[in-house]
Amino acid sequence: MTCRFIILSAVMLLISACAVESTHQQSIEEVNMVQLMCQEGLAAGGVYIDSIEKNIPARNRKKITSLLIGAEIDRQFGNYPGCLNRLERAYYFLSQITPDN
Repeated sequence: MTCRFIILSAVMLLISACAVESTHQQSIEEVNMVQLMCQEGLAAGGVYIDSIEKNIPARNRKKITSLLIGAEIDRQFGNYPGCLNRLERAYYFLSQITPDN
């Protein structure tokens, strides 16, 4: 009876360890995806700003620059959700700019 309990306990521990490992693996994949989105968003934002720089009003330029600098700092410290949040706000201000400005 004791041997059966030990075997059952070992199997349960192995199953729970596998479940924890797959959950941990999934969160690593999610972190990698958010990290990639942050890096790509910063690169795309820089290219887009370079292409429309003359159309950006001074007041918006300061906001956008501050947000992009903050996003880069967040990226460097591994705060990828913060990076994406700042990128989203910077892209909002960029979307408000029309070629006629």
